[in-house]
Amino acid sequence: MRSILITGGTGKIGSVLVKCMVQDGHQVVFTTRSKKSGYEMIDKFNLKIENCTPIELDFSKADALKNLRSQIKHLPDTLIHNARSLETLRLKKNGRINSEQFQTEFFN
Repeated sequence: MRSILITGGTGKIGSVLVKCMVQDGHQVVFTTRSKKSGYEMIDKFNLKIENCTPIELDFSKADALKNLRSQIKHLPDTLIHNARSLETLRLKKNGRINSEQFQTEFFN
């Protein structure tokens, strides 16, 4: 059994990652902007609460890393960085994003 930290755990991809990892028997901690949505996802997939823990965290805040450190009990074996900002990569009418949006998505 591995301990896994999944960022963006309640999004479309993140929720499937959390579900699959918990069902495979791993201990999963996942970030979400809302603990309520984290617990709703746990209920939706009927996951064992003792195998997955939502952490409320907003990566756009300056104290995000400090906040994360204060909420995890031990360092995970594995990190799946899946968090992203829906605002940052919002497509323009022409179906494109500008370079500033792209840079912000990956380096902020």
